[in-house]
Amino acid sequence: MTAAGAPSFTMPSSKWLRDNQLQGEATIRLAADGLEISGASGGFRRVSTTEIRLVQTGWQSDKHGPWFLTRIWLHGREAPWKLVARGPGFAPYAAVVRGLAAQLARIDGVSRLHRGSSIAAAVALLVPMTLLFLAALAISIFALEHEPWWGRPVPALVAFAFFIMGALTAYHRWPRPVRDLDEFNRRVAPSLQRRRPWSRKR
Repeated sequence: MTAAGAPSFTMPSSKWLRDNQLQGEATIRLAADGLEISGASGGFRRVSTTEIRLVQTGWQSDKHGPWFLTRIWLHGREAPWKLVARGPGFAPYAAVVRGLAAQLARIDGVSRLHRGSSIAAAVALLVPMTLLFLAALAISIFALEHEPWWGRPVPALVAFAFFIMGALTAYHRWPRPVRDLDEFNRRVAPSLQRRRPWSRKR
């Protein structure tokens, strides 16, 4: 793979880039072994596959549209490096992350590849949906005790649907190892063939 033909993408400046003497917007390029990261205003860093302890990837959507995050933990460093892409133009980002995952998989399988976000992000929706369901259940049992039997479960049933949505979101976001490379690649970003890929959370 030549440098000219290697996948690459750019991302805005961030604290971890500046902490590693990478100034300005950064270009992240897939190298023959790992990544090459260069700052538009100065700085260069090469990360080889031997330096990488763990790669964790996932994507979701918010009011600003889809966003994609891959965390890379290096040996001897506590804080991860964060590769970020936003919006529908995610193909170059996905090519870089999937290319890096393929390199790691050729060395030792998928032992260093994880999917998901943080535990806090995973339960961010589940917690309020659980509280809503418990409140609705209490209403059905106590506040509506004089209502017809067929009407009492309605609040709890409606809230239960929201609880299921929160549980499914938590499942998709929960950090855990992948079973194979295909599973990791699906969590990097949605398929380009899907219509409105940011309409579903991961």
